[in-house]
Amino acid sequence: MLLGKHRGPLASDFRRYYSLSLAGIRATGIPLHEVADLAANLPPGSAVARATNPEWWYTPEVSLLHSIEYHLRVGLWRQTPDAERGINQPEPIDLKGDGEQDKSENGPDVMTTDDMAALLGWSPTGERL
Repeated sequence: MLLGKHRGPLASDFRRYYSLSLAGIRATGIPLHEVADLAANLPPGSAVARATNPEWWYTPEVSLLHSIEYHLRVGLWRQTPDAERGINQPEPIDLKGDGEQDKSENGPDVMTTDDMAALLGWSPTGERL
C-alpha cells in the first residue's frame, strides 16, 4: 500500500536515509522483510511521514514548546491590571487549526520572530515593552 500510494516520497526517503534506490533494491540482496522494516522506521520528518500523516509536525517537542509559550503569556498577563479584574486572559494558540484555514504540508502558519515578540509584548531584541 505504501509503495502504491506514496512511491515518490518512499523513493526519496530510501535515497536520503539509506542511499538505496527502490528500482535497484532487489539487486542489493536485502530481504523484503528488512526493506519493510526500513520503510516502517523512517524518522518523523521524512517525506513518507509527511505524506501519510497531516499532523507529522506536531511532535512531543512541539507540544512542550507550545505549552511553554502559552504559560509564558499567562505569566505576563498575571502582572497586568486585566489579571486583577480577571479579564482578557490569553488563549492558547490553535496550532492544529480549526479546519477552516488552509493547511500547508509544512505544518501550521509560520510566525516570524517579530510577530512572536509583539505577541509576548517584547521588543525585537527581547526586552519587555
